[in-house]
Amino acid sequence: MADQVARAQVPERASSRLRSFAARGAITDYDGHRVFFIDEAARAKSEDARAVLFVHGFPGSAFDFAAMIDRIGEERRVLALDLLGFGLSDKPKTMGLSLMEQADLIELLLMRRGVGAVDIVAHDMGTSVALELCARRRLGLLSFEVGGVLFTNGSVFIQLSQLTPSQKLLRVPVIGPAFAKAASFTTFRAQIHRISGRRLSDEVLRDMFELMIASGGREVLPKLIGYVDERYRFADRWVGHLGELELPTSVVWGQRDRVAVPEIGEKLARALPDAHFVRLEDVGHFSPLEAPDELSAEVLALMARADRAPRSRRAE
Repeated sequence: MADQVARAQVPERASSRLRSFAARGAITDYDGHRVFFIDEAARAKSEDARAVLFVHGFPGSAFDFAAMIDRIGEERRVLALDLLGFGLSDKPKTMGLSLMEQADLIELLLMRRGVGAVDIVAHDMGTSVALELCARRRLGLLSFEVGGVLFTNGSVFIQLSQLTPSQKLLRVPVIGPAFAKAASFTTFRAQIHRISGRRLSDEVLRDMFELMIASGGREVLPKLIGYVDERYRFADRWVGHLGELELPTSVVWGQRDRVAVPEIGEKLARALPDAHFVRLEDVGHFSPLEAPDELSAEVLALMARADRAPRSRRAE
């Protein structure tokens, strides 16, 4: 199936801002399932420059980056997608929904869109998807070039993570599906406020919740949380070779994060050979939503560093 402009099925309670964002996107196919993505040409700079790829986390979507996409889109082509099981993409019950599959999906999308080089912005679970792409690059298996990577608030060193009560419940057999089925907006809002620094509005949180449960999303939540186990299983592949990641990188960390605690960001910055480390003192876990301007500024700075880096450091 070729990519096509299509109206994604937007949740009934979506805000006008979410509806406008959805209207900018299109649909592609992955193994018979619909995947929502945004691909917008730069409004200012040369189209020959690397694109910027945004990779969201759990339980988020591309919409988490909406403000950043608008800002970075002034400079570069921007791409973002709702990974399978998330947001406006299909939520298949018959697939593993592994982070490996999500990396495959990204490679396929970039190939179909004719994108040969990107800078990556990764949040939360998306940081591990980005590290899988970097592992493929290290092994000479990646189908596109990476200029630089920005990591923000993701539990890449899972042993240091402080999972939320909801994440813990979702991982328990039998209990997880029952909890997902019964989860309410009130509970969701309380959990998000607990791990945020700057307070997010009810409109933002309602959009997040509705995107999470849309199209049978409750039923796949216990499967999606399996990414936590993958972080243990593939620890050597994803963080065991960080010292070999010869790329410009930025580690931008909300210091009031109670899940991906600040120690994780500090350890990541120390492990990477060319990391620029930034602390966001009053920001919590959801940095793309809480601090889109600060994060966008760091993305632009990373892009500039990657532009100056010798090509041999960006490509195998």
